[in-house]
Amino acid sequence: MTATAPIALTPATGLAMPALADLFNRAYEGYEVPLHVDAGAVEFMHEAFDLSPERSRIAWRDERPIGLAMLAVRGTRAWVGGMGVASEARRAGVGEQLMRALLDSGRAAGVKRVQLEVLEPNTRARALYEKLGFRTFRRLEVWQWDAPASATGSSVEACDPRDARQRLKAARRAARDPARAGVSVLRYLNVPDNDPAVAALRARGATLTVAQFEMAIEL
Repeated sequence: MTATAPIALTPATGLAMPALADLFNRAYEGYEVPLHVDAGAVEFMHEAFDLSPERSRIAWRDERPIGLAMLAVRGTRAWVGGMGVASEARRAGVGEQLMRALLDSGRAAGVKRVQLEVLEPNTRARALYEKLGFRTFRRLEVWQWDAPASATGSSVEACDPRDARQRLKAARRAARDPARAGVSVLRYLNVPDNDPAVAALRARGATLTVAQFEMAIEL
């Protein structure tokens, strides 16, 4: 691969699920929160999050995929369902090219608003999004509470996003008193930092594991 080779951008329809999963893993290598997916996980993401392969973009150099920007679309709303560049191609403007192409794709699809989430420590990515016109509208946190050794119960498991509403209701009840709720490990994902559940978890010795910003742009 040569540093001067031009970048080509294509829809994500050109990659089969196994190849797209491999690109996801390469693009998120060294990420603050470890990410590893297989073809089945990527297929699930497409179905559950409404990822649109024809609206998403893949970056190529020397006929090798080196980056991706995945767009999920529901009516006039859209959000970025994954964006990253392989380690060997970073710091060369590929991410900006991908995001500009993704926003153009959203406009062509009639999208009026695009949202994304970026980890708080990822200042470089946040600066790029701000350069493109994204603005932060809230901060989200992920908390984890570990039951004392004497507590019993099973840990909370990942669930289908379609069941998320009921799980969130249960999580709010558990956050008020996790031990009485019968859980040994509680992970409360993407809760606004001013949510009452955060104060309850903090008071019970829960740990803030990661924070991220929700950003949006009006097209």
